This record gives sequence, C-alpha cells and structure tokens, in this order.
Amino acid sequence: MKLFFSIMVGFVSLLPDDWIRSLAKGLFVRSQAIWLKAAQNIQQAQLEVLTKIIERNQDTAFGRAYGFGQMTSLDHYKSRVPLQSWDDVMPWVNRMLQGEERVLVSEPVSFFATTSGTTGRRKLIPITPSFVEEFRVSRRFWMRTLLLTMPGMLRGKILSMQSPQTEELPGGIRAGSITRGLSGGVEESERFMDAVPAEVFRIRDFKARYFLCMRFALCEEVSLVAAINPSTLGLFIKTFQNHHEALAKVIEEGRLGVSLKDNRHLEEYLESLCFPRPDVATLIRESAAKNGGTPLLKDMWEDLAGVCCWKGGTGSWYLPKITKHFGKVPILDYGYAASEGGFGAPVDAEGADSVLMPHGLFFEFMPEEEIDEIRAGEKDTHLLHQLRPGKKYNVVISNQGGLYRYDMNDIVQVTGFYDNVPMVRFCHKGGTMSSVTGEKMGESHVVQAMDQTLSHVGGQVDGFVVSPLWPDPEEEEAVPRYLLAAHVAQRLIHGLYHVAFAHFFARH
Repeated sequence: MKLFFSIMVGFVSLLPDDWIRSLAKGLFVRSQAIWLKAAQNIQQAQLEVLTKIIERNQDTAFGRAYGFGQMTSLDHYKSRVPLQSWDDVMPWVNRMLQGEERVLVSEPVSFFATTSGTTGRRKLIPITPSFVEEFRVSRRFWMRTLLLTMPGMLRGKILSMQSPQTEELPGGIRAGSITRGLSGGVEESERFMDAVPAEVFRIRDFKARYFLCMRFALCEEVSLVAAINPSTLGLFIKTFQNHHEALAKVIEEGRLGVSLKDNRHLEEYLESLCFPRPDVATLIRESAAKNGGTPLLKDMWEDLAGVCCWKGGTGSWYLPKITKHFGKVPILDYGYAASEGGFGAPVDAEGADSVLMPHGLFFEFMPEEEIDEIRAGEKDTHLLHQLRPGKKYNVVISNQGGLYRYDMNDIVQVTGFYDNVPMVRFCHKGGTMSSVTGEKMGESHVVQAMDQTLSHVGGQVDGFVVSPLWPDPEEEEAVPRYLLAAHVAQRLIHGLYHVAFAHFFARH
C-alpha cells in the first residue's frame, strides 16, 4: 500500500498545479457534497449529529444516569445534562481505566488521546471508531484546502515534528497524541513523504532531536514545513541559525553529527543513512554569507510550497519570523481543533479563520459576557445557527468521544460566514488561562510554582504577578517568555529563586 501511494504521488507531482487542484476537488467531491448539504440547514444538521450521539451511547453508565433513552428533544438534553468540566469527566474516565466497559461510550476504546488540562491535571480523551470518523470530517475539509492552496507540496518531502511516543495505561490500553490516536494508536512506520526518519522523533534529548531533524531535512527537497504550534517552527529556525556551521560540516562529510550514548544501535542505524553532500554544505555557507552570517531556510528549499501551523491567538506573533526565514509562501492554519475534536477548518491561507463543521460534532456557545450566568444555570447556551458576527463566545461540545456538554474554556470570535456556516478565530483560553505555545498555564499553576519555589529557597512574598512577555519578533533570538514580578518581604537569593521557578515550568 505504501509503495502504491508513493507511485501515485510521484505521478501526480509531475502534473501542473491546476491539474493537481482539479484532482483534489475530485478526490474530496463526496465529503464536500456532504458538507454543502449540512450547510444548507445547519440547525437540522446539528440536531441529527446530537441524535446520533445520544442514540449510540444511551446504554452507557453516563447515558443511563442522565436518561439518554428517554430524551425526545434538544431541550431535554440541555436541561438534564449539566455543563461538564474535566473535573466532572475524570471520574468516569477513571472507571474506564479500571476496565469497566460502556461507561462514557458504547464502542470499544482503542486509545486515549492525552492533552494538558487547564487545572493542571492531564486529560485522557477516549478514542472510538465513531470519534475518529467525526474528527476526520474537518480533516478532509482541511486536506482539500491544503491541496488547493499548495499543490506543489506533492513535489517534495514534508518536514514536521511528530509525537510517536505512547504509554501503556492500566489494562493494557495505550495513550499518546491525538495524531497517533487518529491512526488507531498503532506504531507507524516512516511515511514516504517525511523528510526526517521516524526514528529521530524517538530521541529523548531535545537538542539532539532538533539537530537531527535539520541535519536530515537539509539534505532533502522539502516542499512543506508543518507544525501545529508555530513555536516548533521557531525551534527549527533557531537550530539552523545556531548550528549552521556544524550542520554544514557533518553534512559535507556524511556524518551523523550526534552521539546517542544511550542508544548506540539507533545511532548506528541513523549513521548508515548519512552520505556526503558537499552541495548542501555549500548552500548553507552561501546563505550565511549573503545574509550577514545568519542563513535562511528559504535559501535551502527553493521549491517550498508553503507552511502549516496555528496562526490564531498567540500564534500570530511568530508569523513575521516564519515569513522571513521560509519566504513569502502561503501559511495555512491547521484549523480550530484540539484533542477533544476537529471543530473547524480553513477555507484558504489568508487568515486564521476556520469554518465550523455542522455535521461533525454538536456545538453550544456561551456569549463572553454571559459565561458566568450560563455556568450558574441562569441563562441558556446559544446554538450554531444563533451565532452573530463580531461576537466572542466560549465553546461547549458534545462528541462521540464521551464528552457531553463539555466546556472547552476556549474563547473564539465569529469573523463571518462561509456558505451560511459561521467562521471563527481562536482568541485565547478563558478566564485566567495563558497559552503562549500550547502550555495552557493558569493561576493555579503559578501559585503552585511559587509555593514550590519558596519551599526550596525560603522567604516570603507579599504579592506577585506573572505576565506573558512578547519581544520584538524581528529579533533573531527573541522568544516569548513569562515575566515574574514579586514584592519581596525579606531578602531572597534571586538567582536560586529564578532557577527554582524555571525548574518547575521545565517539568510542567
């Protein structure tokens, strides 16, 4: 199968861009027709989605507890099932981890997708066949937009940062990234379009992993660079800048350039994939020479078709740096998605807006100014067809992964409509949450960090504040960070204080 797809992509890549776009439209004609039908009556499409969720899961512990079998209307559902936070969902998931079946979902759970929680606890999202299909509704839309926007991506390799690591939970079921979950949780062999051998992503040493990503990618004709968090692209750039001389040398000599003392077998395997490439080394040095000692990745991949990353929220800070180093190529947003589901997808590469999927999962929304009242049960949520342009909302979802009226704590803004369906842009996490690069740090994390810091170094503070610090993106070494300001009641050793605080966030 892998060889078949490799041959097919190789053939298609020889076609003109317009032909590739036409083929893309044909490839996704069925999924696009289904979307267009849903767009004609989004209220009906949403009701059908919710009906399927309730009917499929009525004979679960959660379904029986909240009377799924007796529900005859949307009002029934909203009145019987309270809004859920992760603290509400976690006890049900713990029962599943202990081996109990049909707790939140009726289908077998093949995997748990992990994601950081807004309260400090990580989340484990059950992955079922229906959840995978539900998620793929938005991914198909995204893939169509990708091929229409960047048909040239088929003419080379893809540089992306993967998350192949999984862990075994009680009962033998595995957990890991949502990407792995959508593939069924199985170990993936190297994909034929990857610029970097899959084994590189299993290296635990952070710096070695990024160095080898660049070492292998620089020797390929990369046509697409992709990373969900744009900060990952920043680390690709920084690694190339800081180590371009060493990279040029090992590439010229055909060496690996990294010693993997804890895994000599892997080191030997990766070393066997290296061959002398003096031509690539020359390109690196020429780029550095003409750019004042700072090489640019756009000089390495002249056929780069585009970049994919999140552009909304804090991601916009990285865009000038990305454009400088990768050139003026299209930058396509990954769409509004999370481990909890694929909610929307972009229609082009112009902005960070996503059109929502009315036939994917079931949506409810809290107007930003009414969030506290809705959570208190004093007001009702709004539905997809009731959204208004320009307004900001907190998102609530119900899906096939066992999340019912789940409060995402995401603030999105409605930016317009596409074929009658609302388009949204992710703004930020709700409340006192901050997510500079996907870390989802809240007030509770900061307080815990301060408690741990003071227990290490002693002393007392009368008050403190932590705020994101956004440097000038034009500065080559600039990265977003957090600034801590504290009113110290008695003398502390500042250096140790800083180290302890930083150490906490390095582990969390």
